[in-house]
Amino acid sequence: MLQLPGWPVAPTPTVLELLTPTLFIPLAVAAVITVLVMGPGWRSKQ
Repeated sequence: MLQLPGWPVAPTPTVLELLTPTLFIPLAVAAVITVLVMGPGWRSKQ
């Protein structure tokens, strides 16, 4: 890996730091969209 003089070494991300933007955030957005789209249908059945 190329290291520029005077620059700090980049930290290695943990598994949780990698999964948060690639898995958890998209799943949360999809859950919110699902509730917004299907919510009115669920409410009218009662």
